[in-house]
Amino acid sequence: MNSEKIAFLKNEFENLSNEERYKKIISFGIQAPSFPEQEKTDSNKVPGCQSTLYVYSTFIDGKVEFNVWSDALISKGLAAIAAYFFSGSAPKEILNADLSFFQEIGIINSLSPSRVNGFANLITLIKKQSLLFAV
Repeated sequence: MNSEKIAFLKNEFENLSNEERYKKIISFGIQAPSFPEQEKTDSNKVPGCQSTLYVYSTFIDGKVEFNVWSDALISKGLAAIAAYFFSGSAPKEILNADLSFFQEIGIINSLSPSRVNGFANLITLIKKQSLLFAV
């Protein structure tokens, strides 16, 4: 994964209180790019998420790009962080990514069990979509 992105996210999230971390997560959701309405499909919908959450991927020059949408700001923020983290990576890098990074910066620790489950399902769908481009 891109070391500059890792450094940026570490800088953004390390040493924040849970309240500050939630505000930062929400700000990522607010800043997320618009999502194509036609991509709100069952195949792009994250299963097992309390809110409605979609992730859409494209393959450009050997790299996967992700776009996300949710009807809930925290879910959208978490998805936007994951999309930022994984976008611009080769499918193989995404499939082999060390996800302990999200725990290291405190994102996982500040979530409720149901949000952790939704985040895990988001990562699973990101990897599943990446696998389609790994041929």
